[in-house]
Amino acid sequence: MATPISTKAITIDPYSSTTGAGTLSYYANKYGTTVQNLQTLNPTITNPNLIQKGASLNVPTFSQPAVVTSQAGQT
Repeated sequence: MATPISTKAITIDPYSSTTGAGTLSYYANKYGTTVQNLQTLNPTITNPNLIQKGASLNVPTFSQPAVVTSQAGQT
């Protein structure tokens, strides 16, 4: 797993009807991290299985690997 370079705050969609969208497990999978990492970034969350709609959640951001492309005639 890549090392996060920073964090960003997201707001949990108050109108979401996605099954599981109220758990840290859902957001860990969505943002490519672990429940434990999200708990560290969000110490005020006491129940990882109950994230309130409309709440703010800190999630890690990762650097993207550089993409190297060759130009015509180069190998």
